[in-house]
Amino acid sequence: MEAVQLFLNINKPGLNNEWNTKITEELKALPSVEQLQIIEENEHCNAQISMSYRVAELSINEIEKVVKDSGANITDINIHLLTSVTGIADPYSASAVSMTVNEKLANIDGVLSSAISSRGELKVVLDTESSNKQTVIDETLKTFSTIRFGNPYHIYKNKKS
Repeated sequence: MEAVQLFLNINKPGLNNEWNTKITEELKALPSVEQLQIIEENEHCNAQISMSYRVAELSINEIEKVVKDSGANITDINIHLLTSVTGIADPYSASAVSMTVNEKLANIDGVLSSAISSRGELKVVLDTESSNKQTVIDETLKTFSTIRFGNPYHIYKNKKS
């Protein structure tokens, strides 16, 4: 599986200059982390972690543990998964696909919301209180793979008049 993008909003422990360096080292040491960026707000305890990793090789639970062990608290989890759905070129088609995706993924405990972009990215907001976020991601991928999308513009070849 290709890399997924994970976006975490966090409340970090105080105004600690060493926190960023330490958590960067620990997250980079995890297997399959490809890109990592940590942005701290000046004079605040808020930060954002943006990273790419291969979901088949690294559990989000391990990432969450590193963040929690640093003394930070995750306040928002947003994950972007690449899918085989591409070529949704107009807002009507994108919204039609999004409705199907939202309907199916709403049944997964731990998924707060979802959408699919016109580039085929499945965007999912996870519940930070979920006890096993990796199970939520696995269930999301499994459910999404069973959704069938038809062409909203039915083009018939060799149509007889």
